[in-house]
Amino acid sequence: MTNDRESELNELSKQVTYSQEQPLQSWKEIAAYLERDERTAQRWEKSAGLPVRRLGEGKGSSVYAYPSEIEAWRTAREPKNNDGLMLRRSVPVAIGLLVVLVGAWFIKFGPILNPPNPLVEADGITIRQVWAEDGPIDVGSPFPDGRYLSFVDWETGDLSIRDLATEENRHVTNEASLSDPVEFAFYESTFSPDSKHIAYIWRNEDQRYELRIIGVDGSAPRILYRGYVQPNDWSSDGKQVLTILWPEEGAAQIALISVEDGSVRVLKTMDRGSPLKMSLSPDDRYVVYDLPPSAEQSARDIFLLSTETQNEIALVQHAADEHHPVWTPDGKHVIFASDRTGSMGLWKVEVANGAPQGWPKLIKSDIGRFWPMGFTGSGTLYLSLETGMFDVYFTKLDLRENRILENPIRVSQRFVGFNLMPDWSSDGKYLSYLSRRSLLPGHYWYYDARIVVRTLETGEEREIAPKLSSFGFPCWSPDGRFFLAVGRGRNGHSAVFKIDSKSGDTTAVFERKPLTNVRFLIWSRDGKAIFYRRHDFSGNSNLIRRDLESGHEQELFRTLSPDQWYSPALSRDGQYFAFILENEETGTQAIHIMPSTGGESHQLLEVQEPETLVIKKALVWTPDDQQILFVKRVGTESDKQTLALMAISVEGGEPRKLGPMMDHVRELSLHPNGTSLVFTAGQRNFEVWAMEGFLPEP
Repeated sequence: MTNDRESELNELSKQVTYSQEQPLQSWKEIAAYLERDERTAQRWEKSAGLPVRRLGEGKGSSVYAYPSEIEAWRTAREPKNNDGLMLRRSVPVAIGLLVVLVGAWFIKFGPILNPPNPLVEADGITIRQVWAEDGPIDVGSPFPDGRYLSFVDWETGDLSIRDLATEENRHVTNEASLSDPVEFAFYESTFSPDSKHIAYIWRNEDQRYELRIIGVDGSAPRILYRGYVQPNDWSSDGKQVLTILWPEEGAAQIALISVEDGSVRVLKTMDRGSPLKMSLSPDDRYVVYDLPPSAEQSARDIFLLSTETQNEIALVQHAADEHHPVWTPDGKHVIFASDRTGSMGLWKVEVANGAPQGWPKLIKSDIGRFWPMGFTGSGTLYLSLETGMFDVYFTKLDLRENRILENPIRVSQRFVGFNLMPDWSSDGKYLSYLSRRSLLPGHYWYYDARIVVRTLETGEEREIAPKLSSFGFPCWSPDGRFFLAVGRGRNGHSAVFKIDSKSGDTTAVFERKPLTNVRFLIWSRDGKAIFYRRHDFSGNSNLIRRDLESGHEQELFRTLSPDQWYSPALSRDGQYFAFILENEETGTQAIHIMPSTGGESHQLLEVQEPETLVIKKALVWTPDDQQILFVKRVGTESDKQTLALMAISVEGGEPRKLGPMMDHVRELSLHPNGTSLVFTAGQRNFEVWAMEGFLPEP
């Protein structure tokens, strides 16, 4: 006989009507299924009603489709072969089609006539993919002649250059280290106008940030500025670098830093966050950047700042999200990304004498989750594009029999591909998850996100929109009154926030210390304290307990590089923590248990490469605190490895396999009665595209 909780979960299964059929998740997969090229599939969507779905609301470049729907569409279009007319018509059509296909093959594969992966629009715009990776690409900017891209190679942490012609990568720096002492290049970098130097951020072994410049050949690196800084552009004469500065005290600043002596000229101190992207006009008279119009808003507008008078005007104002502005090479237009049509597209606005001339005009719609990186001298625009999908899934378990009972199904059909970070309430009556709404890219914190709360009894969902610029990892308080989340407030400050589960009102619990990351937030069982991991990039990772009333913090556990720890999970009775300890040098991972008050830990399980454990919030205790569930990658060869849900006793011994899991699984949450599991699965991929043919001839 099922209990009340099991009935609730059965009801959830009924409410989730999403098909278990695996979708085709890109134009490439859809075209391959149709045995046609991508342009044909796109044309069939417009002219013949090919059933293609899009992520989010409105059209977007990220698409998916179900094979069963495509087959139904094919069947509906099949001709009725009941007269000879169809046969007589089909012969010339087939011949014509053959000619077209042969021509298309020659154009597609002819090495002289066609560059790699072009997509030529009807208006003459050409878009071609120049780089694609599984996972993030921290790309800086394009070389002035378009041959290279700067980026950070996270295999070593070095600033690197990618040759787009040969697809070869070359390190520019060779002193990075991701083990003790830790130092590495950090995200943003930009080429000088004469193509001889790169300005970049360096994280030194003292855990401090530096603005450095270095020769493209790796010669003569030197420090211009010490402090948290982000280089965005160079002046036209190569004598200054346009930067965003984050002083240890105070708000972010827009500044020009001298290449000769490192002197700083502050142009503006922010009062509402900081820009995602800035660009200096070719005559050096104006800086264009994105900012929210007020501290109470999250959607961004485009602003123009005079470098001479420091006067700021709103260049583009709209209720939509507009970001990453870049000047065109002739200085007559500013291009930017905007979702004002319902999907993210590329727009331009004419500028003269520091003022807009007319309304913005659409250049290309439905590009996807992208941001402009910059122009080459010849007018080619490089775009960075976030692709891939991730979603929240639900499955049933039988812990007595140690097995998964059902194939996973998506929890929601809304905003497919944009949902993640699920969490059960402590009473098991509610399921929450984070749902992305903005097409702005994000790594851990997401812009304009919502917390969606589903009531199991009724199946109803409600949304909470915290007044934060970005946030992630929301988790329920024991009494269900609040969520805890890490993110950035509208004032631009990073902090851990308490979010009211009814009103969405936010309160900062504590601000994130400079040069540290905060992850894995957990409430104590009585709700009087929180636990979190503080990581400072120098190799130190601490488990911290913070008393909410007094603010007193206690260090419970610490690791030093090359050891790192992940996925802390608090037992149901609040007495113990489980966590994963990883050593990169030995290639081992282990599950440990320790008292929640601190002290020595003991090891339950160790795995050795090539077998690995999933480390992103991937440990959960069973309701009786007698077992720990985890996800393990099994197999001896990478192309044959699979993920499996495993269980191990807190006394140790051999782990038991409950069943297979989806690829790229993370963020597990087990229902309090142990009969169902929710998790995130999916992957974020990144691509770089080159766009040409949309600027007027010089």
